[in-house]
Order: sequence, then structure tokens, then C-alpha cells
Amino acid sequence: MSLLYRKGDNGQEVKRIQKVIGGLSVDGDFGPKTENAVQNYQQSKSLGVDGVVGPTTRKSLGIDIYAGVDVSKWNGNVPWGNVDKSKVEFVWAKVSQGRDWYDKAREHNFVGCRANDIPIGGYHFPSPHIGKSSDDPKLEVQQFIRALGPIKDGDMLPVLDLEAGVKGDPEFNRQWALSFLEEFENETGIRCVVYTARWFVRGYMGRNMDGLVDYPLWVADYTKPYSDGGRNEPDDLCGWDEWHAWQWTSSGNVRGLIQTGIRKCDRNWICGGPDSFKKLQVCKNH
Repeated sequence: MSLLYRKGDNGQEVKRIQKVIGGLSVDGDFGPKTENAVQNYQQSKSLGVDGVVGPTTRKSLGIDIYAGVDVSKWNGNVPWGNVDKSKVEFVWAKVSQGRDWYDKAREHNFVGCRANDIPIGGYHFPSPHIGKSSDDPKLEVQQFIRALGPIKDGDMLPVLDLEAGVKGDPEFNRQWALSFLEEFENETGIRCVVYTARWFVRGYMGRNMDGLVDYPLWVADYTKPYSDGGRNEPDDLCGWDEWHAWQWTSSGNVRGLIQTGIRKCDRNWICGGPDSFKKLQVCKNH
């Protein structure tokens, strides 16, 4: 399954299509003019002429969308050499939580993905509390760095998983997250991705993501498969102007992962083609 864009669709990726094809109003509305321009482009490149922007047309335009998964110990010891690489082009794996918790599958996941040339990065689940030692994000940054181990060129950028905070104190939560992100970058020279969802932004952040929107967004927004009438864009970007990665289901089925006995997994897309994908990877030389 892949995302398809056709007449009647709208949103961020339609704007990208319009911009790359050229000669169109970049308004995010896939109307008759955009459909006609897509058909003309497909004909000029000897592609199937249907006016639908799917994987082949996107690849020709240089705006591929990549499929990936995220995992934790709950997925067991994934046999990374056996997974369907058309559905696993990148991985994010949980490595730490709070000040002193490690995901026991983190080393297996990093070693297995790297051995099979699957870009992988780690994510940290925070445990901020007021009036306790965990109100200091620097302590959790150190835990995250220990859990990640050596970060290599080509890894996916590390992620702060914003799903926990102090209920009723959105400013504390925002400042805690900003301090974590700034401290991690100070320590490593690497900027994190922010993972979050509408329910958290509304319930714990008071919808104020000032400062946080300067980091790449990995948004959780679940939908049914596009082929069954689901969306091809997240409903809510949580205050960001653009999504970079989208966790679109927690009930995915990927060959290889199910051999561990886990029948469901989180699945994700990264948009924007190779240039955008590289921006979500570690490059220590830049």
C-alpha cells in the first residue's frame, strides 16, 4: 500500500506536486488543472497516463514517500534480515525512558538494522514531574545519550517522544521539552525530531508549541488504509506548518515483524523525496 494523490485531494503533498511540476498555482488543491498537468508530465516521461500521482510518478518527480516502522521491546527480537524492505525503509526504536530505564531490545534493533542497511534512530520517552529530580531534563538527556550509544552517519535523527507531561501545567511541559532538545543538541551537535499527537498538544501543551515547531515533526494521526477511503494527509499538524514523518497506524502488518509473534506494529511515512529523507538522517560532516 502507498499514498496516492488524485483529483479531489488537497494538502501539503499536493502543494509539493504542484511546485515540482511547475506552471501551476501552488494552492494544495488537486483540481482539473493539476490533473491535466500530471497527465502531460506522465506522457512526457512515458509513464502510465492516469493523472494519479503514485509511487512511480513520485519517484520520477523526485518526491518519493518512504515507508517505515517504529519498534520497542514489545515487538520482540525482530529478524531484521527477513523484513519486507519495501515497507521498512527506515526504523525508529525506543531506547530509553525517564532517568534510568533502557529498552532491552535496543541493541538488537540497532545491530540488526545496521547489518541490513536499514537506517535506524532511537527515541526517548520522557517522565517529567514537578518537584522531583525528573524535573531536570538534563538528567534525561544523559540517559538518552547513554542508551543510544555511538550515533553513526546515516542513522535516523534521534526523537523526543512527547506523550507525557504534567497535567494542568502546559508551560512547564513546553519549557521542559525545549530544555531537553537544546541540551541534547548542545551535548551531541544533533537536532532531534519531535514526535507528538493532537491529544497531547491539546491536553498537555495548551496548544502552545512555540519553539518546538522549529524541530522536524513526526506526527501520530491514525487513519484507515487509503485504499479503504482513508486520508493521505494527517488531520492535525499540532501547530507545525508541515509534517516530515507521519505515524498513520498502530495496527500495521509487515512481513518479518510478525515472525516474533507480534501481529501489529506502528507504521510511518516520510515525505519529500531523497533530500527530505536525508534531512532526517544524521550527517556529522555538515
